Amino acid sequence: MRDRSEYKCKCGCGLINIDEKLVEIDNRVIEKCAFVPDINSACRCTKHNIDPKVGGSDTSSHLADNGKICQAIDYSIPSNWRRAVVMIALVELGVKRIGWGSNFLHFDIDQQKPYPVFWLY
Repeated sequence: MRDRSEYKCKCGCGLINIDEKLVEIDNRVIEKCAFVPDINSACRCTKHNIDPKVGGSDTSSHLADNGKICQAIDYSIPSNWRRAVVMIALVELGVKRIGWGSNFLHFDIDQQKPYPVFWLY
């Protein structure tokens, strides 16, 4: 299990407002993969989300303020092999929204968005 602080907004505001189902999936991924993927981004405040370095959209599933609950995690995973292992674990756990980047993997459980869907960044 992770320390809950790993899910907080990276801007320093300390915001942690995360869907408990997402935390459960994250913990199950760790169990299935036998390694702990680093979290690049989970909860984001609106200010952090609009930072050009973050590249978040207005409808980001990471947003966790103004009545929203974070429903997304980005893992930092430089290895293609490890990204594939995590992706397989996510699919086995029933995750239906996964994005593959060159050094990260995004997943979310936002049922307000289309699913099932897999995309490349």
